[in-house]
Amino acid sequence: DSGIALCRPMYYDYPEQPEAYDFSREYQFGDNMLVAPIGTPMDSGYATVKVWLPSGSDWYEWNTGTLLKGGQILDRKFSLSEYPLYVKAGAIIPTYPEVNNLKKNPHQVIVGVFPSRDGSSSADIYEDAGDSKDYARQYAVTKVKSVVKDRTLQVTILPRKGGYFGMEPTKDYQVKLYGSEMPERVLVNGHLVSSRYYGKELCVIIDIPS
Repeated sequence: DSGIALCRPMYYDYPEQPEAYDFSREYQFGDNMLVAPIGTPMDSGYATVKVWLPSGSDWYEWNTGTLLKGGQILDRKFSLSEYPLYVKAGAIIPTYPEVNNLKKNPHQVIVGVFPSRDGSSSADIYEDAGDSKDYARQYAVTKVKSVVKDRTLQVTILPRKGGYFGMEPTKDYQVKLYGSEMPERVLVNGHLVSSRYYGKELCVIIDIPS
C-alpha cells in the first residue's frame, strides 16, 4: 500500500533516537517486529546480544514470551535454535504452517496475538492466490481485533471480505496468545473449549476448526 520496504532500518521509525543509528545491525520487519541479528560468538552454548528496544511501546521476546519495557538496552542470551526477534505489544501477527509450494494457500492460519497491558488493537490479514499478477484486484482481507479489559482478553476474527480464484470457502484458525498465564477458561463463540499451554513461550494455544 505504501511502497515502504518490509525490511527497513530502525531510523525510518525512530529518526530522533541516536540508538537507531548506533545499533546498525538491528532492523524492522514490518511495522511491529524488530530483529537483532546475532553477531557474537557462543559461550557455553549461548550467545549474548546487546539489544536496543525503542521507547513508545513494550516488546515481547518471541522465543520466551517475555514482555520487556521499551526505551532500554539489554543483554539477552540465545541458544543456537533461537533468534532475537521482538514484537510490539498490541501487535497481531499472522503466520502459516510450513509452506512447500504456492499452488494452494494453507488451510490453517495461525494468528499470534501479543496483547498490550490495556487497550485494543487490530490487523488486516491479506491473502491472494499467490501464483499470478492478479493480486491487485483479486484478494481477500480478514480483520482481526484484540481487546484487553481488566484480566480478560477478547479476540474477534471477522468474516473475510473479497475473494480470488480458487479461494477456499472456510479456514481453520489457531490462535496463539503470547505472554499469557494459564487461562481460567477459554470460550469460542460463547462455548467452552479446550486449550493448551506452551510454557517456554508463555503462550496459550487455541485450535479453532472451520
